[in-house]
Amino acid sequence: MSIPQIVKRVEDLKTGLVEITGGEPLIQRDVLSLMTLMCESGYEVLLETSGALSIEDVDPRVHVVLDVKCPDSGMSSHICWENFESLVRGRHELKFVISSRKDFDWMVSQIHTLELCEKAEVLVSPVVYRLSPADLVEWVLESGLMLRLQIQLHKAIWDEAAGER
Repeated sequence: MSIPQIVKRVEDLKTGLVEITGGEPLIQRDVLSLMTLMCESGYEVLLETSGALSIEDVDPRVHVVLDVKCPDSGMSSHICWENFESLVRGRHELKFVISSRKDFDWMVSQIHTLELCEKAEVLVSPVVYRLSPADLVEWVLESGLMLRLQIQLHKAIWDEAAGER
């Protein structure tokens, strides 16, 4: 879709909120200008990104949800660490998806080392079918950190393991 087609589709939906996500949106040509145009048109714009690419050029009006890839994901070597230098609480959220106690302990270490709770809202989710939400809740409570627990809703709604879509 072209940018004008996207804008028209959003206008037709009569919503005030636009979320840019799916794969890695920052590799899409013209996504930066699309987000700026949506902001200028009065929409609240959210960007969900893998955290592998710089968010430096994202319009400051965009609310960024930045994934932080934990070691068990096999993707932690792709983290763009420079992103943590410009975090703004109220404008940025960090999302850790946890699959083990090792991931959780690594996350806690990053939070303390980089003072992440002071810089952004920190969300934590269990990997579906690998970590019990109850176990993660217990670890969060024991940590004493100000973390927001969330469940991966797309997994709860469209359970790929059960073949539902």
